[in-house]
Amino acid sequence: LQVLDVKYCTWMTDKGLLEGIGALQELRSLSLQEGYNLTAQALSTFLHRPAMARIIYLDLSGCCNLDDYGLEGIAN
Repeated sequence: LQVLDVKYCTWMTDKGLLEGIGALQELRSLSLQEGYNLTAQALSTFLHRPAMARIIYLDLSGCCNLDDYGLEGIAN
């Protein structure tokens, strides 16, 4: 699976992100738009996995738990 769109899935949790989506090794495009329950810490952990280096499109719009500090961790 290379493209996954789970926008508006307000039930998505950190556990679902890390254990479910995190198992996808060929992911290139991911939309987590409106992921209200996702934390910056989980997103950072998820995106720093080696397989996630392949992602070329990432939509985090509306993920309201992201702050400047969390985005900095993701960007690094």
